[in-house]
Amino acid sequence: MNDPSKANQELLEEISSLKKRIQELEKSDAEHKQEEKTLKENNDKFLSLASTIPGNIAYVNANTLQYEFVNDTFEKSFGIPREKIIGQHIKDIIGEANYKFAIKYIEEVRLGKSISYENTFDLVSGKRWIQVNYTPVTDANGLVVSIAVLSLDITERKKAEEALRNSEVQLRAVLDATPFPIALVDTQDNNIDFWSRSALTLFGHTAPTAPEWYQLAYPDPDYQREVINRWKPFLEIARESRKTVNTGEYRVTCKDGSERICELYATFLKDKLIVTFNDVTERKRAAEALQKSEEKYRTLIETTQTGFVILDHHGIVLDANPEYVGLTGHSQLSDILGSSVLEWTANHEKEKNAAAVEICCREGLIRNLEIDYMDSKGHVTPIELNATCMEVEGKTEIMTLCRNITARRQAEQELQKLVSIVRHSSELINLATPDGRMIFLNEAGCWMLGIEPDRVDEFNIQDVIPEHLLKMVRTELLPALTRDGAWEGELQYRNLKTGRLTDVYASTYTIADPVSKASLYFANVSRDITERKKAEEEREKFTERLQRAEKMEALGTLAGGVAHDLNNVLGILVGYSELLLDDIPLENRLRSHVEKIMGGGVRAAAIVQDLLTLARRGIHSASVFNLNSIISDFQKTLEFENLSLSHPHVQTKTNLATDLLNINGSPPHISKSFMNLLTNAVEAMPSGGTLTVTTGNCNLDGPIHGYDDVREGDYVFLSVSDTGEGISDEDIKHIFEPFYTKKVMGRSGTGLGLAVVWGVVKDHNGYIGVQKR
Repeated sequence: MNDPSKANQELLEEISSLKKRIQELEKSDAEHKQEEKTLKENNDKFLSLASTIPGNIAYVNANTLQYEFVNDTFEKSFGIPREKIIGQHIKDIIGEANYKFAIKYIEEVRLGKSISYENTFDLVSGKRWIQVNYTPVTDANGLVVSIAVLSLDITERKKAEEALRNSEVQLRAVLDATPFPIALVDTQDNNIDFWSRSALTLFGHTAPTAPEWYQLAYPDPDYQREVINRWKPFLEIARESRKTVNTGEYRVTCKDGSERICELYATFLKDKLIVTFNDVTERKRAAEALQKSEEKYRTLIETTQTGFVILDHHGIVLDANPEYVGLTGHSQLSDILGSSVLEWTANHEKEKNAAAVEICCREGLIRNLEIDYMDSKGHVTPIELNATCMEVEGKTEIMTLCRNITARRQAEQELQKLVSIVRHSSELINLATPDGRMIFLNEAGCWMLGIEPDRVDEFNIQDVIPEHLLKMVRTELLPALTRDGAWEGELQYRNLKTGRLTDVYASTYTIADPVSKASLYFANVSRDITERKKAEEEREKFTERLQRAEKMEALGTLAGGVAHDLNNVLGILVGYSELLLDDIPLENRLRSHVEKIMGGGVRAAAIVQDLLTLARRGIHSASVFNLNSIISDFQKTLEFENLSLSHPHVQTKTNLATDLLNINGSPPHISKSFMNLLTNAVEAMPSGGTLTVTTGNCNLDGPIHGYDDVREGDYVFLSVSDTGEGISDEDIKHIFEPFYTKKVMGRSGTGLGLAVVWGVVKDHNGYIGVQKR
């Protein structure tokens, strides 16, 4: 590829030559028309070249250091009109610090040298790294009269270089911190360019070259030759496949004379070989110890009352103890060796057992799985098994412990009968341990207390007692159970999901051990005695929520229809804007106006897309973003500018948290909702006031009940407040309903803005609240 800096330098030299020629023509007394024509052509060519070079072009008087010429790019970079630059001293434009840095190079240019240097400059776009090229321009006598300056923005290159340096440092730090010894070998000269710190820790020595490593790690000549002969074929495989290859196990001699058994892995990256050492010494020793103790474990397994069986990955019996043989309905091990466990699995459990074998091989274990075995006479024996997969001589084997759970199954069936009696009772029925931990709660109780049926044992009965009744429970109810074995009276329970309190009449009694008389469980039956009025209020609330949902559905239908119509209009606006941009030259000032029109059209199209998404409800394209960025970006939009111009007496303040957490969702939806909130707030202050936008992080360790019930957890919050006229108690109940507005329809509001906000917040699993003062 061509070097852009060199090409620009050649253009600059050509410009200097042309400028010199222009000066000569200007000084000529000849008035021939051909010379005048040549002068004009050269001047036009100079201006054209100066405009096309992608950098700042300037000419500075070599004696006075005043600007004689600057191109458009130079003018835009410094944000100063050309007429205010021409004639100014270089120090007044680039600043005192940059001038002091550049003057030593300028002095060399005055002597006829071309100079290039790099420095940072404060430009309109911010602090940028600039490469400055100085070229002397001489007159007919060879004296330097001007300095041609070409400045190129190299900020991105600088950033890339810095990122590369940081990446290299981080990579070396990661490799150095890995617990596995790693060596980086240059295959061209066999030098070892890098050793991780763990290599020195494990072996006590390293080496700068591969031959020296062989001498240190494999001092026995015979074994050294064996290592090299084993190593080379694997290297070729790794080189050709470009994949990591396990080259096998090797004995590495450490500095203290001890040996470590290591698996060596080889990976090629171009001419670099990455060697990774995996120390398996302890694993090998453990395997040897395991082999020595195998007979002890075999004796233990043969005498235990737990069945033990070894299966292959297809579920075929490889070995078993007598207890397991008996569980299958057979008498001799030879009767089941080589047979599938499915042969004595009950018909209704065969598919389940076959799937369990596959899961165990895939995930490595099975825990507390219950399977029914059936003998040749049809007798069913329920079995509980726990299995673990192991690799034995390269083959997968399943080690399984099996226990007869007939007695437990019978007890569970009896308990299930009792449970089925109370499960569908309309009254709360609960069984708890003496310390209050729940072990059973029927459906009515789960609903009343807000507890999922599969999470009952995670809660204590005191978790659902309101705080104001805890003292009574501890000082009256529990002592009465201990003393009398029973307690009756009125209580209140708190729903853990909603916080709702339910008045109940509770009958609690103790279930004791028949021998020791010690309390085993506390049983409780509670009947809901909440007044009917409260139930009717709940129905009314449900009706209101249903109506709100229907209105939101109508809003979605309307939004979808309007959005489709707007899309047709915006398509024309954006399309013709693109056509205009193709025809308007870059330097034409009308271009920026058309770009703003097109930008507005694109943003409007994004808003229409939001309406279409709102019509479908739900987030269909989510990303991680920061709420502060949404607020900052919106303040730069034309919509915010128009909002500020139409309400000049409203002052906007922001209080944005610097450590605000990121959220996952739809940035266009959030931006639209933020705009709706701001619009609603400023229009509530017709006489002016203060609009305050606040963001922050919030952790709730318990639910909050208000306009909207908020669950506990970590949240990012956005607060929009104003000093306006306020809202009545009657209106505040309806502000999020579609088409409900106190504004003039078609002029300041449609009644949809806050309804859209409500829908977006709910789609993001968020909560919304409103307060008035």
